[in-house]
Amino acid sequence: MNLMIKNITLKPYLQTHMRNPQKIPQFYLWLRQQMSIHNLTQAELGRQIGVSKSTMSLWLKGERLPSATNNERLALALNKAKTLKPHIQIQG
Repeated sequence: MNLMIKNITLKPYLQTHMRNPQKIPQFYLWLRQQMSIHNLTQAELGRQIGVSKSTMSLWLKGERLPSATNNERLALALNKAKTLKPHIQIQG
């Protein structure tokens, strides 16, 4: 199953980077960017996907990659955050 997050297919991305561990920091940067876009803290995202603070910390430092199960949970949480994000319109 390929998971789409903002036009990014997560599964091939992670398969590539599992073979090239030196590129793990790119995942860290992408995850930080997604958290910023969706206004999610490390604690909030960890709670939503059911992982500990230490696990989130390892991902965000680029020391570990999420498991397949956590990849799915992460994709679902970020897609949910995207749909729940309020739209602000300025009327002039």
